[in-house]
Amino acid sequence: MGYFGHSAFDNDEAMDWLATISHASAAARIRRALNSYISFVKAGAKPELATPEYIDSIVEDVRESHTKFPPKWWLDSGRPLDEHLQEEELELRDHFASGRYLDEQYGPAEEALAAAEAVAVFGGFPPENLSQDTRSVLQSLGPISLSREIVDSAVTAAELLLADSRYCKMREFFLRAFPEVSGGDDAMSHIENLLQRLRKLRRGRNVAV
Repeated sequence: MGYFGHSAFDNDEAMDWLATISHASAAARIRRALNSYISFVKAGAKPELATPEYIDSIVEDVRESHTKFPPKWWLDSGRPLDEHLQEEELELRDHFASGRYLDEQYGPAEEALAAAEAVAVFGGFPPENLSQDTRSVLQSLGPISLSREIVDSAVTAAELLLADSRYCKMREFFLRAFPEVSGGDDAMSHIENLLQRLRKLRRGRNVAV
């Protein structure tokens, strides 16, 4: 996961999702992203424990990848590649042994957040900090008709995201990891703002952009 800001579109997963949407598929893809996350949360999905075999496979995959394509900073350090690989394996195994990985199982949250923000933008309630590039992409997908159902789903998804402790912890971690890029942790304020804008949209008439 990579965060480069607080907006719903300021992360790799959201931008990857947005890049796969066309004008013809926009409404269906937005609806699917919202409903997939809502279903995930309401199904009461529990974190799944990783088996020893699964952990071994992850370690082996990462080792193979970094043996073939070692990170540049590894090469620049002048240390033997084996030292870096051993440290990485220890960090990966500690990650699983500590149980921290369980906090990462929060479902398709970023896609749902991006979809909810798209609803707000198409409904005439964009965020103040929406980049011009993202605005242009969204405008190229419209206009779309915003039914009461899709607006209700966007509101529900935003409410569930705010209440999702695993997602909140993940978002906080990554926003704090590189504050010079992300701007630091916003304590979910962008999502709170999104929810307020979606509720305004729901109170008013449906708008298409």
